[in-house]
Amino acid sequence: MTKTPSGGVCHSCGKKLAGSLKYPYKNKFYCFDCFKKIEEIVQNENNKENDFIEYIKEFFQVNQVSESIVSFIRKAVESKERTFEGMKYTIYYYYKVMGNEPNIEFLTWVLKDKYSEARKFYEDQQRIKKVNEGIDINSTPSITVKIKKSDLENKKPKFNYKIEDL
Repeated sequence: MTKTPSGGVCHSCGKKLAGSLKYPYKNKFYCFDCFKKIEEIVQNENNKENDFIEYIKEFFQVNQVSESIVSFIRKAVESKERTFEGMKYTIYYYYKVMGNEPNIEFLTWVLKDKYSEARKFYEDQQRIKKVNEGIDINSTPSITVKIKKSDLENKKPKFNYKIEDL
């Protein structure tokens, strides 16, 4: 937090900052309210990252996640290519739904190559769920088929041999 007499506007809301405190974040200045919102967002992202790393540790039963995996995860989230929740679904999809053996050494490959496949799978699941919610089982008429005993007796077997011949 720096106090500067020079003018300026909040980078987020456009409020004039002249004569008040300016709060810097990533080389931009914000008013107090906007800066607090940014702090909450950053804290929330940090919590999501920590939760995701803990999920990986628990899923793969490891004590520590390699720096290369953490670096990949951070880059993917910062570039808006992937989300923590989406990567969590990808791990679950690849290892639990597809039945592959959990191996943390292939995690970056799984998150790179299987993310869109997992996304499509879950989108299809959501679409099916939505269609099923619109169907009322009780309103669907049930059909009863009656089989007459005579129909069963008249049917001849499709083979020409006797069981004793086998």
